[in-house]
Amino acid sequence: MTCVAFSFLFVVQTKAQGLPDSTIKIPFISITYSYQFPFGDLSERFGSNSTIGAAFSYKTADNVLLGIDWNYMFGGNVKNKTEYFKNISTETGDLISMQGVYAITSLYERGHTVLARAGKLYPLKRLNPNCGLFFTGGIGVMTHKIRIEIYENDTPQMGPDYRKGYDRASVGPVAGVQTGFLFFDNNKLVNFHAELELLYGLTTCIRPYNFDTMSPDHSWKNDFLIGLKVAWVIPLYPKKPKDFYYF
Repeated sequence: MTCVAFSFLFVVQTKAQGLPDSTIKIPFISITYSYQFPFGDLSERFGSNSTIGAAFSYKTADNVLLGIDWNYMFGGNVKNKTEYFKNISTETGDLISMQGVYAITSLYERGHTVLARAGKLYPLKRLNPNCGLFFTGGIGVMTHKIRIEIYENDTPQMGPDYRKGYDRASVGPVAGVQTGFLFFDNNKLVNFHAELELLYGLTTCIRPYNFDTMSPDHSWKNDFLIGLKVAWVIPLYPKKPKDFYYF
């Protein structure tokens, strides 16, 4: 049996490994859902709502959390519906369509929040040091309005331009605090976080005139939201270098 006269290279692709026993840098994307309850001035206009959203976050090797969140608010619980159209509706609060019948009108809550936040992760002893309880806070922008939908759009007094006089579109700065649990699976298969979030928005109506009150309203509103948020987390782990073995 002859001996090998020269060496050659085998390139071996390493298999997926679990998380290390020390903290590492982890950028990650979150797909979120939350259910919120309004307080303050916002509760006078809307009931509870849901949000869906996305976030990009970065966990440093020191377990500092940095990120930016976007959430789309939606709900169907608009309060005092008949009051908005009292000047153009019947005694029962109905709008009359071009066909002379009651128009089918629906009101919804719509809005957005964008929040840049930072905080700290506190690992739990029984888990790997890259997951545990966290506390964050942030600032950003909040918007919300009443979405008005008219079946078949056959009500001239509520055309697209006229609806702006009733939708109470509002915008302003928002601040928030969050506390929850962030989990990265040792085998990198199941990753999630859940949190309790409190938001405070200082908003004002951006419409120059409200048709139902026949006056502008640019007063600042104290809008509070408290909600439970859950998220599916997609970690963006750096690729491990290939191992080279010589023999």
